[in-house]
Amino acid sequence: MQNVMFMEHGETYSKHLGSLDKQFCAVQGYIEKALLYLIKKTKNENNRNLFQDYLIKLRAATNTTELMTIVNLAMDTLKT
Repeated sequence: MQNVMFMEHGETYSKHLGSLDKQFCAVQGYIEKALLYLIKKTKNENNRNLFQDYLIKLRAATNTTELMTIVNLAMDTLKT
């Protein structure tokens, strides 16, 4: 996630990291897998609905700030 954020802000241009789009899609995929796991394993119906909403927001995300917001929301939901 940090590499994608650096590239998005123009702070690094490392060739071995791959393109910004490629890294963004990979991070988005990891978050999607985590949300799908949480949807599957959560017994609380309200939390399951929240995770499904986060998944919809994730698929519409276009930058790392939106990804981090979704991650933070999911973490807060887990704490409750």
